[in-house]
Amino acid sequence: MTAEAVAAAYVFGLPYVEMARTRAEFLAAGVPTGQFVPIRQLTTAADRWVTTPNNDTPYASAWLDLAQGPVELATPEFGDRYWSVALMAMTTDNFAIIGTRTHGNRPGRFLIVGPDWQGDAGARPVLRSPTPAVWALARIIVDGPDDLPAVHTLQDGLVLTPRQAQRPPRLPAPLRRGDAADYFRLLREVLAENPPGPADQAAMDGLANLETDDLAEGFARGVAHVRGGGAMGQRHSVNGWNIPPACIGQFGTEYGIRAGVALGGLGALPPEEAMYLSVGGAHLVGSTAYRLIFAADAPVPVQAFWSLTLYERTPEGRLFFFDNPLDRYAIGDRSPGLRPNADGSVEILIQAARPAGHEGNWLPAPPGRYSLNLRCYLPKPTLLDGRWQPPRLLPVAM
Repeated sequence: MTAEAVAAAYVFGLPYVEMARTRAEFLAAGVPTGQFVPIRQLTTAADRWVTTPNNDTPYASAWLDLAQGPVELATPEFGDRYWSVALMAMTTDNFAIIGTRTHGNRPGRFLIVGPDWQGDAGARPVLRSPTPAVWALARIIVDGPDDLPAVHTLQDGLVLTPRQAQRPPRLPAPLRRGDAADYFRLLREVLAENPPGPADQAAMDGLANLETDDLAEGFARGVAHVRGGGAMGQRHSVNGWNIPPACIGQFGTEYGIRAGVALGGLGALPPEEAMYLSVGGAHLVGSTAYRLIFAADAPVPVQAFWSLTLYERTPEGRLFFFDNPLDRYAIGDRSPGLRPNADGSVEILIQAARPAGHEGNWLPAPPGRYSLNLRCYLPKPTLLDGRWQPPRLLPVAM
């Protein structure tokens, strides 16, 4: 087998491996399957459990083992608050999203089942996963630290009830990072537990023929390809912002895009739920100050909310919050102190130096490289179809 084929196998398998690593870390902490673990505090720069975190919607996370039977999910009343529970297969595809967009904010009960389950669900909607292992990730909007107690109550109202008692899963041996043989060992274990569908047969045939001669070289090529952004293909850009492909969150056989998102944004939602516009990489450094101005007649077109988040970029390509004197990692339409200009436009200052008299509109930047993500929850049609365009970042001499 050629090194190129090994690299392709690496790209195909990366989402499975990243999901397995995330699950192993979760379960190694002693949390049983079939139980939500809520994040009670807002994420800070010290938190590194998931790449590209957000401070808009505290998470509640659970892992399900549907090979042991269905799991019922009960959801509470959410009033006028945005919420969602994304259900992800081990491919990282969102096979179902329950929330404001799809269900409304009334209480509900749902039955989550595995690919081969047959039975009586009663009156409950059935949500069928293509893989037995499922990651459930809940998001509930929060308006700052004072709003956390209300969010905690809602998190506790998300209740998972397995129909059968869940046995502790067998965790794979820890993955030695950078070890090609170990990577494919873990990948085979995960695939045996979560067989891919018929559309993935060609990729599975390639995995079956892996040989050791080209393993290390092909593995290194695959790693470099994904970390360098090549797996995402040619990106669509508007005013310097990368516009996400339509397949985000429901990837099908777009293995390169799926791998790139698994590395840089594991758990991403599909565009109809949330759009993530990004700019950065080698383009943004703290030595330059920027302005981002949303015109009064062209606000971000969302039904829920928007926020602009700044991330430091690690050498591995992961993105985390930047430690800054304001502990401010994002700014958006709900940020206290964000003041519009006299003409109604909104100007955000992105720079390392503190702007005297304008701290409410300041998003602190690190001295080195960083990235920006514009999160748009429940985007309106004008954002989904490209009629609304994000404004260009304007460099300002310091």
